Amino acid sequence: MTGNELLVGKIADTNGKWIIDQIVPLGIQVSQITIIPDNLEIISSTFRSALDRKPNYIFVSGGLGPTFDDMTILGISKGLYTPLNLIENKQSVLMMKERYETRYPDLSFDKLIQERPYLLKMAMMPEGCISLSNSEGTAPGVRFPPSITNGYTTIVAMPGIPKELYSIFSLHILPELQQISSDQHFYQGGFVFQNIGESKFTQKVYELKDQYPSLWIKTHPRKSDLGHWELELHITATGGESDVFDKLKEVYALLKQHVIQSHGIIVNENLPNRS
Repeated sequence: MTGNELLVGKIADTNGKWIIDQIVPLGIQVSQITIIPDNLEIISSTFRSALDRKPNYIFVSGGLGPTFDDMTILGISKGLYTPLNLIENKQSVLMMKERYETRYPDLSFDKLIQERPYLLKMAMMPEGCISLSNSEGTAPGVRFPPSITNGYTTIVAMPGIPKELYSIFSLHILPELQQISSDQHFYQGGFVFQNIGESKFTQKVYELKDQYPSLWIKTHPRKSDLGHWELELHITATGGESDVFDKLKEVYALLKQHVIQSHGIIVNENLPNRS
């Protein structure tokens, strides 16, 4: 996620959370979320490092507009293994023209560009990129295919305005992810309990975590609405193996039994489930 406004607390990063909510239920693992400023050198070095890790996808939000600090596409392009120059993408220009003239029927797009040539900045991208239509705004999304990244990773850059990102991601990216992850699942379960401290409960978690390396077992201390301290247990896993869900249910049962035997009180349950 790019944008100085994120790093000074002007706005919160809701886009990252929204993307996670869309892809984690598909059984897709998120390895990292990074927020960086509108700084060309930092953008390019961040993407070069990210490409070294060879993720399947990198999703980017912010910095696609026409202003001086919108430099995400240029930064990504400079961070590629073979840095690329930006050229005017004709498909993006047509998308912008359609959007402007749909929103403002009396507007001449050509005249607007003559008066405000900087708007064409939103159509600049490296050769080999694919422009993604934006039904909620004027800046197209940009897809960097593996052929110009590292031979493995797809980069998808989207505007930072949430409704525009949601539109582009839902139309162009989500169906693709649903298809390639059709044999994957996200599994989770847990419960909230009281009367047992986290340190005591953690002893049991240590006993189990190495036996079940495919599971993530996490506790979260919190206060209830009545002011009582309680612990929330959350167990998650991703994968396509048929036995993963069985392992999660097994650990769930073992930890629930441990709470009961330790005279704990279970106040809420999220029974093991898969999506």
